[in-house]
Amino acid sequence: MVRSKASTSKKKTRKRTASKKKTAPRKAAGIPGSREYPPRVNAAVRKAAEELWSTGVKPHGLIHELKEVLLLRCLKEADGNYAAAADLFGPSRQSVQQYANSSLRDERWRPYQQNRRRKG
Repeated sequence: MVRSKASTSKKKTRKRTASKKKTAPRKAAGIPGSREYPPRVNAAVRKAAEELWSTGVKPHGLIHELKEVLLLRCLKEADGNYAAAADLFGPSRQSVQQYANSSLRDERWRPYQQNRRRKG
C-alpha cells in the first residue's frame, strides 16, 4: 500500500494543530512607565492617560486643564501661599506666582492673584 504525499502531509498538519496549546489573546503592549517613579505612580499615570484618551478630546487641551486643576488644588491646600504650593506642585515659587498672576487666567484664579490693579 503506497500513500500519496498529499495524504501524508495532511496527517502531519493535523497532528501539529492538535498538539498546539490554545493561548489567551494578547493584550496590546502598554506604554512603559518612567523608571524614575515607582510602579504605583506609573499605574496611576497610565490610568489617567487612558481616561483622558477615552474622552475623544485631543489630549493637549486636557493636559493643560489637568495642570491648572492640580495647581489650583495645590494653591488651595497651601492657602494661597506660592512657596508652599510650589513645594506641592513642583516648580519654583516664582513660576507658580507668575502663572497664577497672569492676566490670561480665568475666574478660578482670582482668589490667588495679587496683581489686582484696576484698569481704567
